[in-house]
Amino acid sequence: MMTFYRMSKTVFALVLFAFVWVGCTNDLPDGNDPADAFDFRLYLTDCPFEAEEVNVEILGVSIKDSAGTIQELMTNAGVYDLLEFTDGIDTLLAFGNLDIDNVKHLYFEIGDQNSIVVDGEVFPLQVKGDPTIKVNVNLDKLEDADYLVDFYACTSIIKNNNGYFIKPVIKFKGKKNGNNGDGLEDLLEDFETCYELVFPITLLDEAGESYEATDEESLIDILTQQDIETVEFPIQLLNEDDEIIEIASEEALEELEDCDEDEEDEDDEDENEEFEELFEDLEDCYALTYPISFIDADSMTVTANNENQLEELLEDAELVSILFPIEITNNDGELIEVQNLDDLEEYAECDEDDDEDDDEEDDDEEEDELEELIEDVQECYSVTYPISLVTEDSITITINSTGELESIFDSILVESFVYPIELVDDMGGVLLVNSDDELEEAGECEDDEDDECEDVEEIIEDLEDCYTVSFPVNVVDEDGVEFTANNINQLEDLFEDQEIEDFVFPVELISNDGEVFTINDCDTFSELDDDC
Repeated sequence: MMTFYRMSKTVFALVLFAFVWVGCTNDLPDGNDPADAFDFRLYLTDCPFEAEEVNVEILGVSIKDSAGTIQELMTNAGVYDLLEFTDGIDTLLAFGNLDIDNVKHLYFEIGDQNSIVVDGEVFPLQVKGDPTIKVNVNLDKLEDADYLVDFYACTSIIKNNNGYFIKPVIKFKGKKNGNNGDGLEDLLEDFETCYELVFPITLLDEAGESYEATDEESLIDILTQQDIETVEFPIQLLNEDDEIIEIASEEALEELEDCDEDEEDEDDEDENEEFEELFEDLEDCYALTYPISFIDADSMTVTANNENQLEELLEDAELVSILFPIEITNNDGELIEVQNLDDLEEYAECDEDDDEDDDEEDDDEEEDELEELIEDVQECYSVTYPISLVTEDSITITINSTGELESIFDSILVESFVYPIELVDDMGGVLLVNSDDELEEAGECEDDEDDECEDVEEIIEDLEDCYTVSFPVNVVDEDGVEFTANNINQLEDLFEDQEIEDFVFPVELISNDGEVFTINDCDTFSELDDDC
């Protein structure tokens, strides 16, 4: 199946000759009248191809008349990027002073310094076959006029597993500004933006003789070697959805010519939408510095001097590209010069980066809150294991100890606990919590413990002048281990041997007057001390 490459309608035209009679007395072959000499100028233009560059080296151009006489033209030899000469743009390629009445053939000598650039990568473009390209002209009488040939670069390029090749298809079109009409090659290039030919196809020359093309290369051979008039219908095309379309006539084929124009309109709309989204993303972190200019679809420069004008351009104009550099200002007032579209798109991603950072921070904060909740609760309660929790990946994990829980918090992002969770206080009481709020409330017991007796031994010493401790008394050390003292001596031994941190309330004191006081917290100890 022949693969066609996306393009818009233009021709690679060589204005082959500008035959302008000058009536000069240049040196001419004997027997020729100077009035029969013509200045011959040859120009070059092309149809676009889906590549950044199509570079072809042209070494020389010559002309042959019906008598078999070949004359070399003065050729501006060199490597031509064919894509620079599109949409009617041409360049002088060759010229000469001719003394012939007719033109039978033109010959183009193609060099080997040919290349194609696709997606930024340079590939060699090898000439397939004879590098001397013969073009049929068959012009019986020269006139003072510019003449045109089409170099069908798009059709001429072949891509296969071995790389890119060029097998030039060049056709004589007649007078440059005349009504040249569309030939079969024009029709093929017009629809190949959107369709592919299904081979084989049969082509017919002027005499009605048929030639079968079985693939892309054989099609090019036929077009270059024969004067093809038309194709034998029906033919089949493959559209972009891989659907087969049958074409029954040349008129039906011509109706497909403008398919690329619809795509170009859609591309223009898509391009504007992309620019609009880009500026919207950018404004989250930066302010545009006006004016800002664009190139539109007509290759004109259009400028927005403020935000309203920018909105109008994005809505009404067909924008193709931004003219760089442009300036933007960040939230700190720093002016930044942006040199290209890639850099601008990178700056526009700032909000996504902030969102990601915020999400990560929120996740970390949420996990810290859960860890703090359980730590606060453990100041007052023992957690009854196993408990379960849910990770950021929605995986439920079962935890069997406090050490295992701490390890999980250090290594995995925890989203939530699975409730209920059972807590046991120092007195053996069981508390079931069913939510984060209830867990937080249970953890507020720590605030009460902020009033822990700072120095239990000192409290007893301060109160011994006014009160006597009613034994037994229970106390706890820093590890939460509980001890019982049955008299003052045992209590003093505990103070000496253990790191006693607190009483286990209630504690009873008897005043020197025999009055009994029940102490339920350290504050009451302080009040009694003040009265002592």
